Parts: sequence; C-alpha cells; structure tokens
Amino acid sequence: MINHSFRLIAVLFFFAITVNCENICKDAYQNIRGGKYKTASDMLKKHLRTSQSDYDAILCLLQVAEIIGDRRTILTYRHFLKNTYSAGKLNSASGLTAYAKSVWNSDPKGALLLLDKAHKADEKYLEAYIQAGNLCYERYTWGRAAKEYAKALKLEPENQEAIAGLALLDLSAGRTKQALQKLNTALKADPNSLPALIPFAYIALLENNYEHCEKVLKKATKINPNSIDLHSLYAAMYDLKSKPAERDKYIKKALNINPRCVYVYNSLSVSSEQKYRFKDAVKWAEKAIKADPDHWRGYYLAGNNLLRLGEEKRGYKLLDKSFEYNSFNLFAYNMLTVLDRDFKHKAVDSFETAHFAVKIATQDSPVIWPYLEPLLEKTYKKFSKQFNIDPQGAKEHNGKILLHFLSDHMGFSARIMGLPGISANGVCFGQVMLLPSPRYVSLGNTKGMNWKSIFEHEFLHILTLQMSDYKISRWLTEGISTEEESDQHGQWNRFFAKADKTGKLLPMETLESGFLTPTYPLQVPVSYYQAAMTYRYFKDKYGSDAVEEMIALYKKGDTTEEILKKVSGKSLEDLNKSLKIYYEKQWKAGDDFVNKLAAEITEGQKEFKTEGEDDEKKKAEPGRRNWEDLVENWCNNNKTDKAVTLLNKLLVFDNSDFKIFKKLGDIYCDQEEWKQGADILLKAIYRNPFDLKVHQMAAECYKQLKMDEELKREEKVIAYLQR
Repeated sequence: MINHSFRLIAVLFFFAITVNCENICKDAYQNIRGGKYKTASDMLKKHLRTSQSDYDAILCLLQVAEIIGDRRTILTYRHFLKNTYSAGKLNSASGLTAYAKSVWNSDPKGALLLLDKAHKADEKYLEAYIQAGNLCYERYTWGRAAKEYAKALKLEPENQEAIAGLALLDLSAGRTKQALQKLNTALKADPNSLPALIPFAYIALLENNYEHCEKVLKKATKINPNSIDLHSLYAAMYDLKSKPAERDKYIKKALNINPRCVYVYNSLSVSSEQKYRFKDAVKWAEKAIKADPDHWRGYYLAGNNLLRLGEEKRGYKLLDKSFEYNSFNLFAYNMLTVLDRDFKHKAVDSFETAHFAVKIATQDSPVIWPYLEPLLEKTYKKFSKQFNIDPQGAKEHNGKILLHFLSDHMGFSARIMGLPGISANGVCFGQVMLLPSPRYVSLGNTKGMNWKSIFEHEFLHILTLQMSDYKISRWLTEGISTEEESDQHGQWNRFFAKADKTGKLLPMETLESGFLTPTYPLQVPVSYYQAAMTYRYFKDKYGSDAVEEMIALYKKGDTTEEILKKVSGKSLEDLNKSLKIYYEKQWKAGDDFVNKLAAEITEGQKEFKTEGEDDEKKKAEPGRRNWEDLVENWCNNNKTDKAVTLLNKLLVFDNSDFKIFKKLGDIYCDQEEWKQGADILLKAIYRNPFDLKVHQMAAECYKQLKMDEELKREEKVIAYLQR
C-alpha cells in the first residue's frame, strides 16, 4: 500500500472571495463570509440594476451564484459579459476576471486566457491571481496554481486564500509539514480564516482524529454555519464513523444551499477513497454525476475508483469522459496514456490461474511469467489459510484478484497516482495489485527489487483489507504485510533506532499519521518498521487470535484507541511504555548484530590491507558495497568458506540485495554445489529476472541436477534475453 492521501484534496474547493471593491462588495463579502448568501445575492443584484458595469460587483455576484447553484444568474452575466467583450468594451482587469468567472466551468481554457489578459491589463489586480490560482488548483494544474498564488502574496502578503491555496498544494504533494506551517501562518494573521481551518479539519479526518476534526469544524461553523465545505466534511466524518443518519443530515444541509451541489458527494467519494472503501467512493461519485452530468470530477472519481476495484473497462470509459470535460487534468491524461497500452495498443499479455487474473507487459511476460506462475497459488494457499479468508476479486475478471506488472516504473506510478515519481514498488487496492516491471532495476537500481516479496506484501493487504471490510487501520495492515512477507528490513533498523533515541516514534494511537501525514524525512519507513514491530509484539505476547480480534474490531467500527485497550488490557499510556521497552530491545539486538558484522568485515579487510591505506576509508558499513572487495579477495585466496559465511550473514541483515545472491550463486557453481546454487539463484531471479548471467548459471545447475523442466524454462528465458 502507498500513501496517496492528498492527491485529490482539491475536491475541498473553498469558495475564495476577496473581491477588492468598495462599499457594496465589502458588505456583500461580509454576508457571504457569514453564510448569508441570499442577502448578499439580493443586495448585489439590486446594486447592479443601477450600476450595470460594476465588474467587481458582478464578480462577487458570480461567486455567490456558484455557491448557491444560481445558474440563471451565471448565464445572464455570461451573456452580458460576452457581448461587452465582443464589442471591445471589456478591457479592465476586473471585467476580464468577471468574464473568466462566468465561463469557469463551461470553458476553463478560455477562462485562463481571459485571466492572462486581466494580468496584462492590471498586474496589480489581486483578484485575477486568486481566481487563476483557484481555477488551476480546481482543475489539477497545480504548477500554474502555485505561481498564481505566489504572485497574489507579493501584492498582499497575508492574503488568506493565497496562503491556504499554497498549503493545499503542499498537502496534495504530501508536504504536510510545510502545509501546516502555512496554515498556522494564515491563522496567526486571522484566527477565523475559514480557508485555513478547512484543511486542518481534513488532515484530522485523514488521521482518524475525529475528535480534533469535529473541534475544528465547530469553530468554523461559528464563522459560517452555511459553508458547503463544512457540511461536506461533517458528512464525510460521520460516514467514516458509520453514522448514516448524521451523515445524511449534513448532505441535506449542503443540498438545501445548492440542490445541484456536487462538492458534498465528491468529498464523500474522496474520503471513502482515502480509506480504501472504493465501492463507496464509486457510489458517491455516481451521485455527483447524477447531480451535475456536466461536471468532470464525478466521472474522474468514479473512473479512478472503478480501476482500483479492477473494473477496468468501465473505469477507462469514465476516465476518458472526465478528460473530455477537463483536458487540464494531467492526472487523467497520464492514467489514460498508461491504460491505452492495454486497451488500444494491446501491449499487455494476460494469464489466469485459479484465483488470479494476471497482466504483464508483452516485452516482459516471457521472463516474469515462468517464475510468477508457480508462486501464485502457493502464496494464495499459504496466506488465505493463515488468515482464514478466501478473498474476492473483480467482477470483470470473474471474481479473480487482478495482478498487473506495468512495463516501467513511470507507468506504474502514473497508473496509481496520475504522475510519475512515486517511491513505492507495489500497491494494493483490495482486489487489485500493481507492480512495476523488475526490468527497471537494470537501469540503475543494482540492489534489485524483490518482486516476490512485494507480491506477498500486497496480497496480504488484500486479505486484511477484505477481512476488516476495508476498515483496518493503516498501521496494522502495513505491520502484518511487512512482518509476514519474505523480505527482511534490517537496513531500516538504524533509522528506527535513531527515531526512538530522539523521541520521534509516535504513540500507537497516532501512528496512522506517520503514514498519511509524515513530518520528517524517513518517517514513512520508520512507521512501517514500528508497525511491523508492534504486530510482532501483539503476536508474541497475546497470540495470533489477538491479531484476528483486532481486525474483527476494526470491521465492527471500533477506533484504534478502543481496540488497543481492549486487546492489550492496558491503558494507552501503559501500552506505549511496554512497547517502548520492546522496541528498544529489538533495535538493540539489531544494532548488536550489525556491529558484530561490521567488525568482522573490518577485521577481514586487514588481511588484504595495502601499505599506507587509510583505515577510515576502509571502515565497514554493512549494507553498503564495502563487502565486495573482501569477498573477492577471500575467493581469490582459497578462503571461499569465509566468503560464503559472510554473504549469508549479510542476507540476515538485508535479503533484498540482488548482488549478494548472484555472488553466492557464482561461488556455489564454482564449487559444483549445484543444489545450493539452484536454490540461491532462483532467489536472485526473484530480485532481478533480467540478468542473463544468473539464468546461465541456473541452467548449469539444473543441467547437473537433471531437472529437465527447470532447465527448459531457463533455456527459453536465456534465448529471449539474447534475442
């Protein structure tokens, strides 16, 4: 699983109104700020009967009309402004900005061009920058949005909407710490800043901190009891808390303000998506489409979440329709580009087993499938028995789990997030698993990518998500997957130890935030390691039944705090103290092992130290490449046993390093230890199946062992790699 929590935060579109006008607009703004939309609308309409060309007032009215869904007013002024513009009489920055606002939804490209003209007409007209920032933010053109907000802040350094807009962009990129700094700056200047309070409530919602979320929402409600954003967040919070009556009450409140309001449904869809409740996310998105068939985001959310359910054909169709309505959406464009490889270019091969539907890029399937096929049902049987569940897959794939190896890491990232650059090598959506091709390890990641372990990790997520009806906390599902997969993570021990020593480990009740809203570098891997250790603690101290009980309680709807106290029989304070003792014992054991291993490497290096060589330069760092020269020297000096012993110890520290497996395989082949060679080289293939030398060594092992079926497999792969 990965953290994609903020990619769709733009659904919480705050209605920014900072019209720089006198008298009537200022009075109208105060009414809007307090949620008195009809009063504001009536006073502006009355004013415009006698001041038809007060473009600031028109802009203010258009923004009110958008909030309450007054399309007649929007169309009336769109027609008026269009005629004025066509007659060459609309040249002011305020007029051009008002015209842009009137065509905001129907012609976003045209709106942006009009805002560019407004900048040229008056480079100091603040509202044009705010509106341009909001338009680009709402349409997912975030780079341009950041520039527009930054220009607004040059004109007015404490502008609330611009600061909040930049904070939301930070959240969208996962920069939580920077976002919180900006929001705190905004609230320091104005403690009643609604645009700053809304993201605070949203962050708390993502972290399952419902108490804090409600506290912020109550404060914001006193400022504007009729904010659609606030009603949407309330509805989302009660939906996640499984309180449908309260949820529906706030949906009704939002719809009473704007009967065609899509924001409340979009917010519910996004909050469901963030918690991996993709069926619910589709349901709410479809309601958004029904409420406004011309609005792009409903199609985008429905399409994206259908893809995550494995219903690819329908999801692809809706995503394409969304892009027709919003061609600014780079996320949709990138996703569609990746999906085109399958649906248009037919560059994907499909396979099936009893429980899996598998897709692999055509260029990679001859290398991956021969080794993947034997693993699938074996892994299914092992873990489904351990956790006592037979998981269900997508209807489109006849109830089978979809596993898709994308042809490259950029495509893998774009298929998930709509953008390249995601750091993960696997993701699970409950019925779908996505992995990048292991081919990319040959392009610079020489350590390898343990795709077998990643597959196990993601499949375990499928089990725990479905066992809990998708309500399991992130810390527990990640803890189970990280601990139970075949990979080791000894290299994370030093990060974890440092976090513990510096007081950066989170208490269990807030560990979720370490995954969703990290505040320092490496907090995410530290949180993975902490989650795995915590799962190990509960399993060791209370047994496997306790873990199953925790999952069942999450399914029931209990909170993390309630579950931890119930299962451990301790207060949170006492539990965290016990865990801290357990953590320290674990990482100290890891440190002791690493220090002994480092000392062994350093001592071994002395055997081959050349005169005048710097001791510091040769100092051992397990997990780095400093072991390679030592192993090579031992092998060249008839001390192969020492090399094999060291390499096996290194695998205890970190068994993801492809080069260690390859070197061990090479040694075993030289010593004609064919069985050990075959076993270790297969593990090397699980890290990098595209290394020709590994397959050639494996073929020799199978030949000597008279394992004809395995030999034929290797010969086919070798021929393909040599083509």
